[in-house]
Parts: sequence; structure tokens; C-alpha cells
Amino acid sequence: MNIAIVGATGNVGRKIIEVLEKKNLPISELFLIASSKSEGKKINYKGKEHSVIDLEKFDFSKANITFFSAGGKISEQYVPTASQQSIV
Repeated sequence: MNIAIVGATGNVGRKIIEVLEKKNLPISELFLIASSKSEGKKINYKGKEHSVIDLEKFDFSKANITFFSAGGKISEQYVPTASQQSIV
């Protein structure tokens, strides 16, 4: 299962990452998504560093499930596209 987290660098996004790690779900690929200013930032998940991906460049068809923890305006803008390509 491929999971994307929009807003991964914020407090709620980091909490989602923490919960997913504790639940030990079978995640094949984890996409950590944030604004362009966070692109390339490294976040650890299960001992592996993941680079943050720019939201404007992300292809939601890569994710089976997408969590949104970004603000309302960002979610309003990107949820329609994401929901056509993955479960939001």
C-alpha cells in the first residue's frame, strides 16, 4: 500500500507519521508532501530518511491513500484532484 501525507512537515503531519510507524502498517512506499519551501527536507520513518516532495509536483496517482493535514485552503485546492486518483 502506498501512502501520501500532505502537510507532512507540520505538527499534525508528523503525528500521522508517528501513528503509522507505531501501527506497523504494511506500507510499500511513503510519500511525504509539503510546500516547495520544505522540498528536499529529510524526515525519518522506520529508520529510513524520506525526502519531502513539493505538493505542486506530486502525482497523486502514485498513492493508494492520501492523508491531508495541511490548512483548509490547501486542502480545498488539492483534495478534488487527489480524490480522483487515490482515497482521501
